[in-house]
Amino acid sequence: MAAFKGKSRQIRDALMVVMSDITIDRDGNGETPAFHHVTASTKTVFDGVPVCQVLPNDYPTDPGSVAQQDRTVNFVLRVYVPLDGNDVDQETTDWLYDLTDKMIDAIAIGDVTSALHTADPQLNTLLLDSRRATWSTLSTTAGVMLACDVDVEVRYSKDLY
Repeated sequence: MAAFKGKSRQIRDALMVVMSDITIDRDGNGETPAFHHVTASTKTVFDGVPVCQVLPNDYPTDPGSVAQQDRTVNFVLRVYVPLDGNDVDQETTDWLYDLTDKMIDAIAIGDVTSALHTADPQLNTLLLDSRRATWSTLSTTAGVMLACDVDVEVRYSKDLY
């Protein structure tokens, strides 16, 4: 018997595939993968940067009837970029602006093209949205990092019976 894999974990894994497919031109030499690594891990020390973490956020449900619930699974896509001390230079912020746009675009396009279903055919109709990205500086064991958090919302209806 196969092990149970819940819908929120299926969605998380599919989001990891969507983020892994993002490319960006860092230095004018053509598109390369945007992330060194895409992970669901919460650790803050990695063997390369940038890293995209797909982390859980809130998970509200709304009973539509006795046999159905409307659910929203929320995630934070966290990207770390190392800083030189506490300084944020324009090259780093320009690059992070571009990467943030690419991440939000991947979510918006993914909604239209059913990217989560493509990544995992067991995922049926899902509504995918991103409404906010925030930046902050964080002190980690690897040094000071500029972090970008992109909030992602995935909505679906679940038949309970």
